[in-house]
Amino acid sequence: MSRSGHCILVSTTDGWHLVRPHATASLVAPRDAAPTEIARLCLDAVASPRKTEILLLLDSEEFLFHCFDLADVAGSRKRRPLVYRLEADLPLNAEDIIADFQFESTKVSPRVSAVAADVRRIRPLIEELNELGFKVKSVTPRSLVLTQWLATSSKLAEPYLLLLNRPTDDAQAEVFVVENGLLVGWRLLRDQRSVPGELKMLLLGNESSNLYVAGDVPEEDDFSSITAMSTDTSDRSANLFAGHAYTLLPVDLDRAQREAEQRLLAGRIRPSFDLADDPGLNKLTSQDDSWRKQLVTTVALCALMMTIACLWRSERLATAVDDLRQRQASIFRETFPGQKIPAAVQSRLQSEYTKLVNSKTLEDGAVAMPQAAIPVVRRLLESLPNAPPIGIEELRVNDGEVYLDLIVQEHAQAADLAEQLRKSGFAIAPPTTEATSDSVRAILRGDLRGDLP
Repeated sequence: MSRSGHCILVSTTDGWHLVRPHATASLVAPRDAAPTEIARLCLDAVASPRKTEILLLLDSEEFLFHCFDLADVAGSRKRRPLVYRLEADLPLNAEDIIADFQFESTKVSPRVSAVAADVRRIRPLIEELNELGFKVKSVTPRSLVLTQWLATSSKLAEPYLLLLNRPTDDAQAEVFVVENGLLVGWRLLRDQRSVPGELKMLLLGNESSNLYVAGDVPEEDDFSSITAMSTDTSDRSANLFAGHAYTLLPVDLDRAQREAEQRLLAGRIRPSFDLADDPGLNKLTSQDDSWRKQLVTTVALCALMMTIACLWRSERLATAVDDLRQRQASIFRETFPGQKIPAAVQSRLQSEYTKLVNSKTLEDGAVAMPQAAIPVVRRLLESLPNAPPIGIEELRVNDGEVYLDLIVQEHAQAADLAEQLRKSGFAIAPPTTEATSDSVRAILRGDLRGDLP
């Protein structure tokens, strides 16, 4: 049963649209419209905004995705340590991150998947909509609603890789990786020419996964290894990409997107990732005007009382405040030698302490100190043989974890390097290799076992 008080506000390549139950989407604002204009045009299109709840579907470009081990946050499922873990890998500060998390159901080394966004980009539109009486109930990526519907309607068999190929949609393609009921990979590819290479790299680590292609078929110049395409899912051997069998889903992506949005309105699809409940979005804007006015009045009265009290006690407090500031500055210099003292010393110290405690707390309550990078790099470089020669494209070290992107002469050399690192005290996973025109690219991941002497 559809919910008549709901509508979807969705951003597409040609603008902002309102989608109502059992109705064609209507254009309400151009793509580059300001939040104030979008909200005002929504008001013009809706008869009763105070009785309308909006589901906000945004472009994939507005979101960031990351998947990591739950062990990275000591098994905690609380929002604060999870957000600080995201801060380490995403180009956002923790206070600017809004996110939703999904957890792998397995009890052995479960993973966490996160869809995140910059609250500074999303909050203005939500505040404008709330100001006009709308209530934003959901914030989710538009493409994830589509993939949920495709997974159900096409009965995609896990584990799988799903390619949504849209050469006509700003030449964008998206790749989704699903394992054990969890989205563990999501790539937005803005250049069609990068699709084959990205898929090859993903397939190297997911050889047992099913590969599905939905949307327009890539050009043969780009997908030169695709042969004899067929929509018959019973004979997947007829379709090959890079030696990997795949299935072409016989769906029209635009029609499937419309169907998915109607099912979302009817409550038959629940977004797998919904950022609307994140505390980072200001929940005060969702309250009615009378409640907000009462709050403003109360705050003003409290501020007036505090001002009077401060004036009365200003002489006594001035000396104490100066003393506290000097003590805070002294603590900051001792903790962060060589760094400039910020204006808000207490906030900075509290932020650093909270980040450390929530992300690095051991079972006995002590705070685990991170592994210094230089000794790990020295041990790593000393472990690499002098011959045959290798090229280091990228080297990353983070708290004892290592990542090596190498150029070697043959596949066997990568295995030998991994074994040499294991003998030097590193726990190295089997390397991932890819042959190039005149060499072999190898990816080695692992960590240092135990502490360095």
